[in-house]
Formats: sequence, structure tokens, C-alpha cells
Amino acid sequence: MRIDKKSKKLSPGRVTAGFRTDDEFIRDTCRRYLERHLIRRHRIRQETLEFFFWVTGLQPKETTLSLLQGFNPQRMEELQEALHVDADDPTIAAEAIIEVLKESRSPERSRVLRRLIGILKSLPSRSTAKSALELRIARLRDLFGMKRAEVRLVTFLLIVESFTEAGDFLVDHLKCDRFRGRSDLLALLEIRPSELLSALNRLKRLEVLDSSLDQIDLCDWFRDLLLLAEESPGESHLFRPCPPAEVPLSSYPIDQDTRRHLCRLLRKKHREAIHVLFYGPPGSGKTSFARALVADLSEPAYEVLFREEATSRERRAALTACLKRTNSGKGSILLVDEADSLLNTESSWILSGETQDKGWLNHLLEEPGTRVLWITNRIEAIEESVLRRFTFSVKFQPLNRRARVGMWRHLLEPHGITTLFSAAEIEALSFRYPFSAGEIATALRGARLSAGGSAVNFKRCLQLSLDAGLQLKKCQGWHPPSKKATMEDYTTEGLNLDVKVEILQDRLRRFDAMLREGKARPLNLNLLFYGPPGSGKTALAHHLAAHIDREIHGRRYSDLQSKYVGEGERNIREAFEEAQGAEAVLLVDEIDSMLFDRDAARNSWEITFVNEFLAQMETFRGILICTTNRMTALDPAAMRRFTLKVQFDYLSAEGNLVFYRKLLEPIARTRLDPNGTAALRVLRRLVPADFARLRDRYALETAGDADHASLIRELEAESRLKGVAAGQRRIGFRGD
Repeated sequence: MRIDKKSKKLSPGRVTAGFRTDDEFIRDTCRRYLERHLIRRHRIRQETLEFFFWVTGLQPKETTLSLLQGFNPQRMEELQEALHVDADDPTIAAEAIIEVLKESRSPERSRVLRRLIGILKSLPSRSTAKSALELRIARLRDLFGMKRAEVRLVTFLLIVESFTEAGDFLVDHLKCDRFRGRSDLLALLEIRPSELLSALNRLKRLEVLDSSLDQIDLCDWFRDLLLLAEESPGESHLFRPCPPAEVPLSSYPIDQDTRRHLCRLLRKKHREAIHVLFYGPPGSGKTSFARALVADLSEPAYEVLFREEATSRERRAALTACLKRTNSGKGSILLVDEADSLLNTESSWILSGETQDKGWLNHLLEEPGTRVLWITNRIEAIEESVLRRFTFSVKFQPLNRRARVGMWRHLLEPHGITTLFSAAEIEALSFRYPFSAGEIATALRGARLSAGGSAVNFKRCLQLSLDAGLQLKKCQGWHPPSKKATMEDYTTEGLNLDVKVEILQDRLRRFDAMLREGKARPLNLNLLFYGPPGSGKTALAHHLAAHIDREIHGRRYSDLQSKYVGEGERNIREAFEEAQGAEAVLLVDEIDSMLFDRDAARNSWEITFVNEFLAQMETFRGILICTTNRMTALDPAAMRRFTLKVQFDYLSAEGNLVFYRKLLEPIARTRLDPNGTAALRVLRRLVPADFARLRDRYALETAGDADHASLIRELEAESRLKGVAAGQRRIGFRGD
């Protein structure tokens, strides 16, 4: 059976031996409603008779003559003639009966009433046979633990909302769905007022009912569940067993003490409620870790309503049903993914257009014997009164590269393709694609289905899937990890620093070892690179990160600041937390725009922005590298927080030669002669970026256009411009 939205009719379902159709069940139920109404009210109206004809399915003409048998013979002849033309029209028959009753005495009207009730009682009923709709109602009764009054109320509302004839009489005429029709509703359902009140309250908590001040209706999701094509709605519409874990629990970067604590909390059902919150950015492995955790516990575990289009109302009802169905006896563990909307009771209407039930949530969080894993991306909109009810919580950070390497190795094994990828290829995949275990597994499944058994095709299809996923991340505002500097594009030789690069490498290497060993001091290593634009500050940061095999998380002012109050501070906090969780070097370019002197601030939010950055520098457990072209603009308090300050200067004479030979000599295709060498040595105010830009510009021109003389003239012009900009005397060169 299924509903027709326009006509509000149920179309015929499959009829099986020993079963009755849904239509038979509905009419039989309405017959009992009408019988109870007539016994109680002793009143016959046209609407009553029309409903009677629909319920019984009897022929209007024959039934009318039978009901009025014994009335005035002359009046009966007139009635028979009137019915001759429209003998099968229930409305005409009902009008005719009412006209006769108007002219009749009370005993005659009572006789007709008794005959109507007698017909209703005498009709055959197959109450022992169950229709498909009845089986669905019974299934949902067991699933939600509904009582007799609740089942009767749900059945009544389904009938009046699905059948026009039933709605016309029971709702439009008797007003049974409104406060003034409650007495009729009690009589029809044969329940007491206290039972009705209890049923209304509980069905509202289950999110089964929509109610206004004077009207009640079934929620759309529950009505759809009752009218599914299947003969009994399966639990899969509300919850399902947790899928198998894709990666072992030990592969996640969650410390061993935390894993043990979680296992002790969740291993068995307690008298107290156990609610655990997993929170962190999308793709940080929360869901896959939760599945691995319950798999390791070997406890019955279920995921609640995993359909993306489900409303919070449906999810609340599904969670209630899952607890009712699975948490008896030794109980089960429930996993509620994407729980942001359920837990956000404060600003849910603004964020999602839904109003959350805080009372329901607090009741659930305190219900004894429950074990629930809640997974959410953000906790800022969750009220403190809700957060403090969680027994334990775990913050997830994006997986670092070492963890992703382990994920790749574990996930390749079930596909039998581990040998297709070398260790270097797995390292490259883990660096380029910062995906969670679930995202990697999805890409592998898609590649296997598309490859057709070919190893070459598998690798090609896998890259297509991964690149597509990466593009989606970029569209969502994700910051890709910066690429390693390669010897082809970069060299430390020739840089003009006040600290040797080897000393920097040694300090970072020793601090990196201390971090990996978990030593408490020093807590962080904050480096400040300052000097003119293009002098190699950012490039050296990338080189140093590659030297200790760490990714770079690059941030600029535009990434962190926001027009919304408090959001800039939150962005700063998240940038530090993500870098620490991913074991990445945090690189902040143009730090003077963020750590400017607070005495020059014009707005209070500018001061709080600087304060937050300084506070994060103090507590950050990792490596921070900041760059600036304007050293004097920094706040004095910021200067004290840098472990080491490294000055970058314009290239020396030797530096000019190093970068010329590295970047420009190859495009001139001849060796630099002594005159050219001498000319380069006297150039001032050049930086590595000047040589790189000149190389890139000549790369766009036709081969053979570059020669040493023209290249050196370009560099001389750049040097003169910088000298003029700095207010210094022009530098003369031989041959000017």
C-alpha cells in the first residue's frame, strides 16, 4: 500500500492468503469508530450517513429502503422514485434519509439509529487477519515501545490524514483533532483522558506528532515510515549495525592512555549514562576511529539514522527507537554521526532552521544505562550545560603525515595491492592527499571497480579519484600543505644571513627529536625571519621543514582575520591547534600585519587579535616560523616570544654569482666571462627573487634571446630602481 498525495488514497497492496488488505483494515477500523459515535451521540446527520455508506460499502438505494422500512407508505413510494435516478449516489441517499427523518417522530428516528448500529455490528470482520499496514504499525509499536493508547492515536491520525472520507467526517465534522473534539476522540479510541494526555506527551517527545494550540497531526517522516512499500518497516530506516572498521584502532594518533580509558568506559553497560564526544574538523578520522573503537570492544553497536537528508526531528526519534530496541539486557553502544544539529540547542534555528528540544537532550544524556558516541565538527554552538554532561571527550586534529602513511598501508592490504606501491609512492600519496581513512577507502573502492583488474588502470583511476576529492577540499576552503623546496628551485648557498643555515638545521633537528620523544622542555621553537622582500625567508622555512621531514601549514593575515567578532581569534587558535595536531611547521608570512604594535591599534578587536596570537605562541607545542619585511612594526611583547631571530639581507657579491649561475646561466647557454663576473660583483640590493623572476620571464621568450649582457643589464636596472626607492645615490657601472 502507498499513499497518493493528491487524492489521499491508499492504492491496493499485495493481497496474501490469510491477510486482509489495507483498505479492509481501514474501513473496519472506521466502522468501529462510527459505531461508537452513534452509540454515544444518538444523532444522525447527513455527514454521518455519507460516512456510513463509505465504511460499509453497501448499495445506497437498497440500504436506504431497508433503514426506512415501516415508514409512511406514500412517503416511501416518493423516496423510491427519487432514488431511481441516482440510486448509487451516497450523497443523494443521505439527503433523502435526512428529509424523511425531519418529518418523523422520535421513536422512528430511534428505530433508524438502532438499524444503523445493527448493520455496523453485523458486518463481517477479519480482525484475526493482519494487513500490511497493521504489520507496519505493530513493528513501529515494538520499535518505539508505544502503549495501547499511543498506537490507537497514531492509527487514527494516519487514517484521517490519508483518507478524504475519514477526514471529512472525523476531522472536518466532528473536529476530533482539536481541543473541542477531545471527548469524541476519547469515545472513538476507547481510552481515558489520562491515557490521551500521556500519549500526546510521549508521542511529542518521540517527535511523532506535530501540534499547534488546537490541532495535532502526524509528522511527515513518521507518516512516510508507516506508508512504506515494504510490509513492515525495517530498522535500517532508523539505525543500522556499525560497519566494520577499515583501519585498526592502533593506527590512529590517539595516545594509548586515552584509548584505554575509552575502552574501560564503554566495555560494558553501567548504571550511569556514558556519553563520549568526538569533535574536530571534517576528515580528522572521528567516525572511522569510533568504528574501530567499538570493533575492538566487540560490543553490539549501531549507527543512528545515517541518511544525510534526515531532519533533527527524525534523528531524535531514531535515537530513541534505537535505544528502546537495542539497549535492553547487556545493552549496546550507539554512534551518532554529524551530531552538530542535535547538540546545538542554542542557535539551531539560525544555523539550520530547526528548533531543538533541549529537554529531550538533557533527559537522554542523563538516562541510566546509555552508551553513546557523539561525533561533531564544532562545539562552539553547543551550550555549556550540554557539554558538561559528557563523561569524556576527545579532540581530533587532521591526521599528520605519519598517521596517513600508516592508514595507506593498512587500507592497501585488503585490496591485495600493497606490492603495487613502493614506500616512496605511499609517502608521496600521504603528503599530497591529506584524507581520512574513510576518504582513502572510498577512493580505493572506486578505483578497484573502475580498473577492470589492470594494475596500470588501478593507479590511474586512484589518482583521478584522489584529485577529485582534493579539488572538493579546496572548494571548501581547505589549505593545502606547502610543497617541499627542491634543489632544482632552491639552494641555501649564497643566502646572506646573520646565522649559518647549518646552525638552524641543527637546532631544528634537535628540537624535532625532543618533540617526537615527548619531552616537556622547551615547549616550542618560535623563529622570526626578517629582511627585505624576496630575500629567501619563506623559501628557507620550507627548506628547513623538509630537512626535518615535516609538512608546512602556511597562513597569512587574510586566512586568519574575519569581519565577525571573535572569529579571528578562533581562526588563530585553530591554526595553531591544527599545526600541532598534524605535527607540521606553522609558517605565518607578513607577521607584522598580525603582531603590530598594540599602542597603534584603533579598535579593541585589533588588540584582542594580537593578544590571542601572543597567547598561542606561549602554549604552542611545535615549530613556528614567522616572516616580516617590517621588523620595527612588531609589538615589543612579540619580540620577546621568539626563540631566535634571523636577519636576511641583500645578497653579497658572492651571493649574486651563486644565484646567477644557478638560475640564469643555464638559459644563456654559455659560460659567464670575467667581465660579466665583475659586473655582477658590484651590484647591490639584489635578492634571490630578482634572479628567479628574470629566469621565469625569459622562459616565456623564444630560445636564443637570452645572453649574459642582456641579463646583467636587467639586473643592473633592478638594482638602480631599488637604490632610488631607498633614497640613495645611483650606482654606476662600467659601460653605462
